[in-house]
Amino acid sequence: MKANPVCVRHVQGIINSLSDLERTQLEQKGLYKGGPMERKTMLGKLRRMSTEIDRGQGLIIALDFDQLPQRDVDLHEFSKHIRLLDIAVDSEVIERLFQSLTLEDTNYLDPDTFSIFYDCWKETHENNKNTELDNNRVACQLPEDCLTREEGVLKVSKLIRCDLGTGRLILTHKRTGDRTEEVVRIRDIQNLEKFQHNTVLTSADALKIYSKVDGQSPFSAILKEERNQWFMLVQELWCGRNIAEGTKDSQVVHQAAQNVLLINAVVLSGEYDECAHYDGVEQAAENLCYFTKRRKEGKDNLPEATTEITVKVICVVTVDNSKGDNRSSPLLWCAMGSGQVKVYDASTWICDQQFIQANNRVCCLLAVGTDQVWAGSFDTTIYVIDIHTHTANKQLLDHVDMVSDLTISQDGSTVYSASLNGQIILWSAATLQKQGQIWLKNVHRLVSIKLVGDNLWCCMKKSLMLVNREGETLHTLEMKDEGNSPLQIECFLLSQDGMIWAASGNSGRLTVWDSHSYSLVKNINVSCRGFSKMVQTHGKVSFVSYNVKPVQEGHL
Repeated sequence: MKANPVCVRHVQGIINSLSDLERTQLEQKGLYKGGPMERKTMLGKLRRMSTEIDRGQGLIIALDFDQLPQRDVDLHEFSKHIRLLDIAVDSEVIERLFQSLTLEDTNYLDPDTFSIFYDCWKETHENNKNTELDNNRVACQLPEDCLTREEGVLKVSKLIRCDLGTGRLILTHKRTGDRTEEVVRIRDIQNLEKFQHNTVLTSADALKIYSKVDGQSPFSAILKEERNQWFMLVQELWCGRNIAEGTKDSQVVHQAAQNVLLINAVVLSGEYDECAHYDGVEQAAENLCYFTKRRKEGKDNLPEATTEITVKVICVVTVDNSKGDNRSSPLLWCAMGSGQVKVYDASTWICDQQFIQANNRVCCLLAVGTDQVWAGSFDTTIYVIDIHTHTANKQLLDHVDMVSDLTISQDGSTVYSASLNGQIILWSAATLQKQGQIWLKNVHRLVSIKLVGDNLWCCMKKSLMLVNREGETLHTLEMKDEGNSPLQIECFLLSQDGMIWAASGNSGRLTVWDSHSYSLVKNINVSCRGFSKMVQTHGKVSFVSYNVKPVQEGHL
C-alpha cells in the first residue's frame, strides 16, 4: 500500500490545528475510535509508509518525520537515532534506555515501540519547555514568573485530591507543587512514603512527602494509579540532588531531570500493547532510575580521602576577589582544551555564563594580584583577564611559540612566562611591560618553570635544569628507571621542606632530590601508567595518574 504524500505530510498538522469542538467530533469517527494508542500507531505507520513513496516520476517531495527507524534496530542503530533526535547523548543512558524498551529480551527494538516512545518523549519534552500545559486536554496554566530560569515542568498529574484540596501535582527541576503553591523543594525532602488512604467506603494509593524543614508538615497526595510512577520520579530527582551535593557536581541534577523525562516517556509508552515493554513497564522504568540505585548502593558521596584531597586542591587554585566587589564566594578558573576559560562559583559550582575564548588551547593560568588572571595559550598569546568583568581586554604578544607555563615572584611584582622554544619573558605585574628576557639554548620542549630566589627550575621533559637570570645552566637533573635508562618528566614541584619531586608521564616512577645538594633522596614506584599533575597540600604531595584511579598521595 502506498501512502498519500499529502496526507502523510499534513495529517499531524491538521489534527493539531482543530478547535476543541472539531477535535471532539473527529474523535467520534472510526479513524479515532479506540483511544490514543491507535492514533499514535496510525501516525507511526504513516511515518514508515512515507518511505515507500515512488519518487521515480520526477516528483520530489520533502517528508521529514524526525527520521525514525523503519525496521528493527540494534543498540548501535538505536544510539544513532537517539542522538540524532537529541533525546540523549550519553552512551550509558542510551544503553539503559535500550534495555528498558526491550526488557533485555532481545537485541533489537521494533519500529512501533520506537515510534510510540518518541511521541511520548516529545510530548513530555515539550511540557518541560512550556509553562502552559495541556494534560488530558484540561488546561493547567502556570504564571510566567512562577518558574525560575533553570526550572522546567517535568511532570503534571491528573486531577487529584491532596492536602491543599483538589488540583494537579506538578514536578519541576527544583520542587513539587500544586499549581502556584509550593509543596516542598527537592533538596528539602527528608523521605518519601507510599501508603493507602482509607475512608469508610474506599481505599486509594497515595504518596506522602516528608520535609526536613522545621515546622513543615508532611504532604499527602492521593495519586491512585499514578502513585508508583510519581514515587519513582520524585525519588530519582531527590537522589540526584543528594548525589550532586555529595559529589559537588551540579550536572548530576540535570542528568537526574533527564532521567525523569525518559522514565515518564517509557511509562506512558508502556500503556500501549504494541510496545515491547507493555508487560513490564515498572521494570523498564526502574532500569532508568540510575541515581536511585547509586544512592541505595551508598555511592552518593565521594570517598573521604578523595573529598579531603579535592577540597585542598580547590583551595589552592581558587582566586579570592573579595577586594574587587561584594562577592563573598571564591572563584574557580578552569582552562579548557577548546581555548575557553570558564569560571565557577566555588560555593555553588555554577558556571558563569560568560567565558573567555582564546584562539587555541589554554594550558596555564596564574592569579596576578587580586584583580587579574593571566592565561597562556598555544596561540602564543597571554590573555590578561579582569576578574570582575570576566573579559580579556589586554593581550601580551611577545612570545613566538606556544606559551607553556606562568609563575610569579614571591612579592607579586614580576610574572615569568615560558614558551616551548625556551623563551622566558619577565613582565611587570603592575604595568604589563616587558622587563627582561631569558633564552635557553638548544631547548625545544620547555613545559614548566618554578622560581627559586633569582633562579629558575625549568622542565624540558628530558631533564630538570636550574638556570640564572642570564640563562646560564647551574645544574641539571635527569630521571632514570630501574635499568638506568632516561625517563620523560611530565611534572615537578618544589616542596616546602626543600625537596624536588618529579613524576614520569609514561611510567609510575617518582623521583625525589634534595634541592640544596642535588643528591638523590629516593625513587618511588606506583602501579599506574604515568602521572599528569601533582600538588602539595598540608604535608602531602598528591598525584593525578593516567589510569583513572583515585588520586595517589605521598608524604613529604
